[in-house]
Amino acid sequence: SKSQLNNITSIKKIYNHCSFIPNLLHSNKSYSIELSGFWQVHKYFLDHMEQIKQQLRFKQSILDRVNSFLEKNINKNISTSVGIHIRRGDFLRVRRVSSDKYIFNAMSHFLIKYHSVIFIIVSDDKEYCRKTFGQKKNVLVTPDSFNAADDLATLTLCEHTILTAGTFGWWGAFLSHNRLGDVLTDS
Repeated sequence: SKSQLNNITSIKKIYNHCSFIPNLLHSNKSYSIELSGFWQVHKYFLDHMEQIKQQLRFKQSILDRVNSFLEKNINKNISTSVGIHIRRGDFLRVRRVSSDKYIFNAMSHFLIKYHSVIFIIVSDDKEYCRKTFGQKKNVLVTPDSFNAADDLATLTLCEHTILTAGTFGWWGAFLSHNRLGDVLTDS
């Protein structure tokens, strides 16, 4: 309750921006911790990764819709799939969006490293993504009919990930079935 919170005299406040703080995993009962910031670092979840993936499974109807889209557009036997989430919307006003230059450079990395790469973009601004990245024959933007669950499922089915600003793409990479895939991150 709120009155119980007011009685706590020793609160350690920790702000984090996507980095791992190992000593947080060890409980200290001498004080309470108030966490704020961005905690999407897979090392916090390593001991529970399979349990989390079991709990956060997609409905079969979503997987069927996404697999149908992927099967129509890519040949998984010869293509290497790279998922990219591009968040714009509210980030255009409040935060820094990942630059197009970063995304093109990350795409170049995969084109050099792998053969027959297909980039699959999910976004809250699909029109922008089609105009900016869609001219390339190896870029797919998910359909407008896809909702957030469809887009997230699409990311989890990709072999590799280009991470941009926002947690959505991070969760797509974390929940991916391909643990050995490359994940590039924006500074």
